[in-house]
Amino acid sequence: MTSIPQKTTREKWLTLIGGIVFVAYLLGMVFGSASSVAPGVSAAPAHVPSTLGSFLKYGFSLLIIGSLLFPLLKGKMQPYFYLFRLLRFRMVFESVFVVCAVVLTAMTLGTLFPFLDRSWLYLIPVSNGESTNIAVMPATLKYVGLVFLVILALCLPRFAYAEEVKYRHGTQDWRDGFKRSLRFGLAHCIMGVPLYVGLALTVGGLWFTHQYFKGGVERSTAYHLAYNLLVLTLLSTYLIFARIII
Repeated sequence: MTSIPQKTTREKWLTLIGGIVFVAYLLGMVFGSASSVAPGVSAAPAHVPSTLGSFLKYGFSLLIIGSLLFPLLKGKMQPYFYLFRLLRFRMVFESVFVVCAVVLTAMTLGTLFPFLDRSWLYLIPVSNGESTNIAVMPATLKYVGLVFLVILALCLPRFAYAEEVKYRHGTQDWRDGFKRSLRFGLAHCIMGVPLYVGLALTVGGLWFTHQYFKGGVERSTAYHLAYNLLVLTLLSTYLIFARIII
């Protein structure tokens, strides 16, 4: 296992400032527009030409692919490949129930609290007013999407480990674990998912916290990787059968 890096004082201050800005951003989205109906696909910015929307989508996608491909080619992802060997069928099977729990929680929150349907992606014509995770936006591109999914799968071990170190390492108890899991879920809103989805991802964070208590960062990372691979497999299956990427 790669040694866990220690944060410098400068990094701690940057993290604190970033956290304050992010919380202010979330509160602004919720309370600044809570009285209005959440925008949907039809609410895409009408004054922006569709060609610009396509340009932004492909531009984002190329940046994301490049940000994954270059570290992969430089060998920065390979030290984490051993995490694939830690995977067990039981982990994937249990992840099915965790995914279902996250989806059910998201649907419940979205139904009971429609004002939580807020995403910064609604403000720009990247995906026709739909919310998504910009990290998987290239997956919707014809032909390119299939290659991107393979690249993303190879990068998942490092991403899972980085998130477990950030949100699980050093967790003292369940109270601390809940706060960390909440931050873990809401952090995904930076990637464009709406607030109700970010809150629902707290459930996944609590599951990884449970695994951390049982076996440390390595165990929680393995379960996190199993969860992410399951989600990626479901996404790939849908895109292939819907003939979106082939």
